Amino acid sequence: LKPGSIGKKKEEIRRDFKCSPEQLVYYRMHDHSMHPDAPLNSLLFIDLSNHSIQHDKLFLFRIDGQPNVRTAIKLKTGDWSLAARNGDTSPITVPHEQLTDFCSIIGKVVGIEKVL
Repeated sequence: LKPGSIGKKKEEIRRDFKCSPEQLVYYRMHDHSMHPDAPLNSLLFIDLSNHSIQHDKLFLFRIDGQPNVRTAIKLKTGDWSLAARNGDTSPITVPHEQLTDFCSIIGKVVGIEKVL
């Protein structure tokens, strides 16, 4: 994780990402799990202040000590599915009451700069 947004001023960060510039970091995609939305080496902009999990939104999670970008899907049972978008990676289903034991939310993805 690296602080800030490349080439953006504080006013642009507030407007474009709707978060505090001090809470914005970027993360470089290191795998194909979110392809085609975030191809390998794409920059994902993460709002570190947003730890409130939301249905159908992208988050950077720490799972088994490793960063993982996944879409949070709220299931009818109340459990959560942490899904990749490439179709090759199986989703991880986590009971709602065990979510914080299983993983931690680093922050919400508020922007993607694709690198092709």
